[in-house]
Amino acid sequence: MLHRVRPFLLAIFAWLGLSVEQATAQTELRPLTSLDGVYSPPRGKGEMKFSFAWPEPSAEFAGFQFSFRVQTFENAYAIDPARTRLERSGDRLRYLCQGFTWAGGQEKAAGELTAEFQRNPDGSVEWRVSAQMDQPVKSISTVVRGIPRGELSLAGNNFFDPHDDENTFEYPQLFGQLSTPLIVIKKPQGGFFELSARQTEVRPARFFLQPGPDSYRAELIYEQAGWDQRERIQSCQWHIGAAPTYEAIAKPYFDRLAQTYRIPAYATRPDVPAWLRDTKLVVALHGAHWTGFIFNDYAKQLTILRWIATQIDPKHVLVFLPGWDGRYYWNYPLYQTDPRMGATRAFGSLSTRATSLGFTSRPCLAPTRPTASSRDSRSLLMPPPSTSTATTGT
Repeated sequence: MLHRVRPFLLAIFAWLGLSVEQATAQTELRPLTSLDGVYSPPRGKGEMKFSFAWPEPSAEFAGFQFSFRVQTFENAYAIDPARTRLERSGDRLRYLCQGFTWAGGQEKAAGELTAEFQRNPDGSVEWRVSAQMDQPVKSISTVVRGIPRGELSLAGNNFFDPHDDENTFEYPQLFGQLSTPLIVIKKPQGGFFELSARQTEVRPARFFLQPGPDSYRAELIYEQAGWDQRERIQSCQWHIGAAPTYEAIAKPYFDRLAQTYRIPAYATRPDVPAWLRDTKLVVALHGAHWTGFIFNDYAKQLTILRWIATQIDPKHVLVFLPGWDGRYYWNYPLYQTDPRMGATRAFGSLSTRATSLGFTSRPCLAPTRPTASSRDSRSLLMPPPSTSTATTGT
């Protein structure tokens, strides 16, 4: 049916003055592999990848080269260039693949992949890609060549020089990784470059940056939710593009993020108390380590706060007290003062005098699973015995 409809649609487009150029893989896809344009072997830290030249038939668009790889729970699949065509219309590209290869191009597999690209007026590129097979699809990788090299900023953090290292950055991941799926590159010659996943729901997103002499080969990997296995999946919207300033990237990105997830602006949130708006410094006074080692008992914590009060107005300080109840992450969920740190009397003195100095303090009350040796922890999890008396036969 489709082969009959397509000529009719093309004729309609021509009558409307719209140009739709078709290209086959043989005339336009570049026969690249995973070893093209990168340092092999790596000059710096390496990441796990194929140990052979994986086929990456690539389409030119907006100054970049794009290819794809599909991962299932059983294998990885490349684009079959003999079964791929490209449709161009102005600032749009449609990438249509109706078959895959596997075993590094040695074998064929049934399946479909469609990617819709758009070049925006500012030169940035956005796209979504879908893939379908006769088995659940785990993830789709977009391989992009032509990404400029430079210092990296992950999710709004400080820039750092990755040198010639290969790096994989994963979202969602804290502790130096991606708390939001945004990477900004500071180009040596000036200006900035964005790679981001424009998600509408939280899903894994990975960015693999593999350096070469002039640019990065990047893999932007969308992963389907593990609890929702399907034979056809569609990626989030990916976005790449240059900008003259960091703010020109960050502001629209975070504005869109706030709108998507309905995050209210901090400055106008009605649930933010006045003391929090006044906070300029958070001081973590750690009490006891998980092993029982005491960093600061209650008396020492008060001494520290008295010194801090000579350096900054206490009304601008939030005092956070992890390990105030003894062994950190061990004595939960008793929330009782620790005799070795000074017991209830010393803790009360710390609390009262900290408040009189003008500090706002909060103990760590994070919920966690009770440990087997937590005194009376079982009683905290079990309902109290019934005090009512059931009578029968009256």
